[in-house]
Amino acid sequence: MVCVLLGIECVGIAEAAQLDTGIMVGQPVAALMGGMGRQYDGGYAEYTLVPAENVIPITNTSNLPVGATPGSRYSNSISWKQY
Repeated sequence: MVCVLLGIECVGIAEAAQLDTGIMVGQPVAALMGGMGRQYDGGYAEYTLVPAENVIPITNTSNLPVGATPGSRYSNSISWKQY
């Protein structure tokens, strides 16, 4: 049995990314669900490795701190990608 750290969402800075993902190293990002906290370390971990399709870049155009609302930002982004 492998023990993983909990957390179904996270925000942070991309430390690494594959070239074909559109994510750049050093870019603020958010990730949500997709096995986080169950199949691999989630948001409570210092670092986590998630599939690129679960990661969205964060552009802070509000007065809120970056990552203050990762779930709603992610849900909105995914909705636009699907339609």
